[in-house]
Amino acid sequence: MQRGGPKAAEAMKHLEAGEKALKTSMFKWTPEYDIAAGEFEKAGLNFKIAKDYKNAVHAYRRAAECHAHPKCSSTPFHAGKALESAASCAKDMKDPKLSIELIKESAQNYRLTGKNLSACSVLEKAAQQCEQQKDFTDAMELYKDIVELFEEEGKQRQSKRPLERAIACAVKAQDYQAASQLLERQSKLLLETATIAFAYQSGLSQVVVALHTGDFVKADRVFNTCASELNGFGSSEEGRLASQLLEAFESGDGLELDSIKSNTIFKFLIPEVSSLARGLKMDATMAVERAPAQEDQARSALFAPAPAKQQTDEAAKEKAADETNSSSTTAPPTTDAPPPYTETDAHVEAATDEMSKAALAQQADTGHAAPSYEEANQDTMAKAAKEGGDAATDADAGAPPAQQNEQEDDDDEEEGGDEDDDIL
Repeated sequence: MQRGGPKAAEAMKHLEAGEKALKTSMFKWTPEYDIAAGEFEKAGLNFKIAKDYKNAVHAYRRAAECHAHPKCSSTPFHAGKALESAASCAKDMKDPKLSIELIKESAQNYRLTGKNLSACSVLEKAAQQCEQQKDFTDAMELYKDIVELFEEEGKQRQSKRPLERAIACAVKAQDYQAASQLLERQSKLLLETATIAFAYQSGLSQVVVALHTGDFVKADRVFNTCASELNGFGSSEEGRLASQLLEAFESGDGLELDSIKSNTIFKFLIPEVSSLARGLKMDATMAVERAPAQEDQARSALFAPAPAKQQTDEAAKEKAADETNSSSTTAPPTTDAPPPYTETDAHVEAATDEMSKAALAQQADTGHAAPSYEEANQDTMAKAAKEGGDAATDADAGAPPAQQNEQEDDDDEEEGGDEDDDIL
């Protein structure tokens, strides 16, 4: 640590007193964070006056640590103030990277205590330092954080300026996708908080950014979206200028494009977007190419209607196919027809009825149940078999003697034939 001058010596005394307040001993069991924080802040101020910025940054950071400690009666807001002072000393020390880091820590402490406006103030300082260092991406992110903080506080009108700076940083960083998103966000914000003429300028800026990237389709879609969401955009000066730009790119007319770029309306846009508009060029990759006339005729011939005769033949074929399908789908399933009712069936039914009547009459006379149909049928079959056997026996017994002799002669002849065969 450097020592020189009365202020530097005084700063060293305060710094030593702060470190002593944090120490414990036999009779001092708890560090005194409040006393230490005050001593460190005094040391930082004296170091800054003595232009000893390095020691000043160290002293202020020690003060912020004490303020942020849970046992300290201070709040994170006081820690943020100490870090903001340290960031100022780092900037004077020509260390922008350290300064931006300290500012971000300070803003975080402010947000912990609900001091969003104080956080916006320090973040804007950090964003400006990033722009000076040509770090446009970090600057864009910081400006976006500022816009979100203003929206949380319900101060949308105050977010217009940081949103414009975020768009400018996105264009400088050549992040055109982020620029398009921010311009769309700006259009909605201006539609709510400002006159609609400013929203028209935002819509024209979106078309310019899309054309600069060579995306004609996106530019046309953006124009249609603005025409539907922004009332009167198509008939406004900005809307007509955007339409002329699209027509020039569609036709590939470079002279018309040069004439459009000289319009004074572009001067009212964000300076970085205005520079993009003046730098639009009709490159081969950006111009919209039309198909040749012969190719258009060939494509139209593909979709030309067929001749009348061919259409008639096709219609007849389709009709025949429909009839075939309908007949195949509506035909009922084939089933076997029942056998015809014959005369034999009539006799069987009549006999069955007579048997049933006889059985009922027998039951009424005797008081006993008549046999069932199956039992009666079995008895009938047994009787028929018995009668058939008796008839066969009687037929054999009653045959005439002549027939019996003929049978015996036939048997003798068969036996004689067998004997002759044996002799041979």
